[in-house]
Amino acid sequence: MAAGSPAGAQAVGQWLRRNGDRVPHVYRVLTADGFVADGFVPAGPDVPDGEVEVRRVLRDEGIRIDARGRAAASQRFRSEHWEH
Repeated sequence: MAAGSPAGAQAVGQWLRRNGDRVPHVYRVLTADGFVADGFVPAGPDVPDGEVEVRRVLRDEGIRIDARGRAAASQRFRSEHWEH
């Protein structure tokens, strides 16, 4: 859920697909359950090319990725972190 609406996450994802090259480290935006989005498409030349490459870059940055390809919950930033 993004921006207080379940549809907000989809809208954010669509915007990032079109404009992600303007967002530093856009590849760090994962699904709510910690996965690289299905059908990840790099938004620009400096964005990792595909899901496998995103996970490799995240691992290189110190993110723990489990056998299913999900980022560790303890390392994820969640919307409730913005409230404080």
